[in-house]
Amino acid sequence: MSLLGSQMILDATLVALIEPVLFAATLTGLRVLGVMLALPGTALAGFPTPSRMLLILFLTTMVYSAIGLPIVAFPDTFFTAVVMILSELLVGFGLGFIISMVLMVADATGAIAGMGVSLSMASMVDPASGQQSTAISNLLVLGTMMMFVTFGGHHEVIRGLITNFQVYPVGEATLLGFTPDDLSRLFNGLFFAAIRISAPMLIITALINVGLGLMARAAPQMNIFAVGFSVLLLAGLLVLDSTFVGLQANTSTEVQSLRESISTGVYPLEVTP
Repeated sequence: MSLLGSQMILDATLVALIEPVLFAATLTGLRVLGVMLALPGTALAGFPTPSRMLLILFLTTMVYSAIGLPIVAFPDTFFTAVVMILSELLVGFGLGFIISMVLMVADATGAIAGMGVSLSMASMVDPASGQQSTAISNLLVLGTMMMFVTFGGHHEVIRGLITNFQVYPVGEATLLGFTPDDLSRLFNGLFFAAIRISAPMLIITALINVGLGLMARAAPQMNIFAVGFSVLLLAGLLVLDSTFVGLQANTSTEVQSLRESISTGVYPLEVTP
C-alpha cells in the first residue's frame, strides 16, 4: 500500500507540474493558429492540412521557447478555461486579419483594374481564399505573395508575434481586439491604397473611353464595342507593369511596418457596463 500511495503522490505531482506548461503551450498555439491561417502561403486553400498543422506545431514550439516557457495555471472553473481559449483564438484571428490586409490590397486593386480593362467578368478561383475572383486579382495576389516572401515578411511576422506575446502574455484576463474606429481606419486605408495603385490604369482607360466616344460620334458605322474591347485590353496589359510597381512599393512599406502592426495591432479594450 505504501508503494501504491507513493506512486499516486508522484503521479499527482507530475500532473501538477506538467498541466500549467501544457495549458500555456495550448494557449500559445491557439494564438499562433489564427496568424498562420492568414499568413500568405499557408493560407492557400490547396495547402495540405497535415503540413499546415506541422508548421503550426513547429512555430508554436519555437515561439513558446522564445518567450521564456511561461506557465499558466489551469483555472478553477471550466467556463473560465473556455473563455481563455476563445480569447486567445480571437486574438490570433485579429493578428491574422492585420496580415491578410496585404493580400486584400492586391485583390481590391485587381478588382478595380479589371473593371477598367473589361476583364471583370473573367473570373477564376482565387488560390488564397478559394473564392471566385478576377484574373487580374489572382495575378496580383500571387505576385504579392512572392514579394511578401522576398521582402522577408514571414520573418517580420514571427518577430512581431514574439513581441506580441511579450507585450500581452498568455493567460491574462484582458480583452484584446479592435474598436470600430480601428476597423474603419483599416478599411479606408485598404480602399485608398487600392485606388492609388490602380490609378495609372484607371486614368489610361478613362482617356481611351473618351477617345472611343469621340470616334463613335465621328464614325457611327464603326463597331466601337469590338474595337474598344481590344484597345482597352491591350492598353491595360501595357500599363499593368506600373500597377506592379505601385503594389511592390506598398508591399515593401507594409512589410517594414508589419512587426509593429502585429506586436501592438490589438490592444486592451475598455468594457463599459
